[in-house]
Amino acid sequence: MNDQDKIKFANTVLQQQSQFILEIKRNSGYLARQEIEILKERLRADPNRLEPHGYKVYSQGDEDGILAEIFLRLNIESGSLCEIGVENGLECNTLFLLHKGWRGIWLEGNPNQRAPIESKFEAILRNKRLGVSCRSSDLI
Repeated sequence: MNDQDKIKFANTVLQQQSQFILEIKRNSGYLARQEIEILKERLRADPNRLEPHGYKVYSQGDEDGILAEIFLRLNIESGSLCEIGVENGLECNTLFLLHKGWRGIWLEGNPNQRAPIESKFEAILRNKRLGVSCRSSDLI
């Protein structure tokens, strides 16, 4: 086998290996999703578990639904809130509560986030249902 043939053979092997690895990753993803569904079914079977009630409105994960279920179980319809680290406020655990009539404060350590927060939540800030602090000196 000459050098050109060896190079072609090596390239073919590498290409097949890459395709094989992609197939393994794809199958692993399918298997992981199946296992997650099996775990979720077990959770759904226990009426005390909160995970099955989870859903996302503004939170990063399922916290909006989980919080709603907690407050439903405790018979709490409104209250006060405080969240630390809201960035621009568009994806946080308390925005859904604010829209449901709650009042509170957001503490954000990055002063560059004040303008986006004030722009997006002008009405809620104006009627004093939300207070915001974006100065790290206020957080100590």
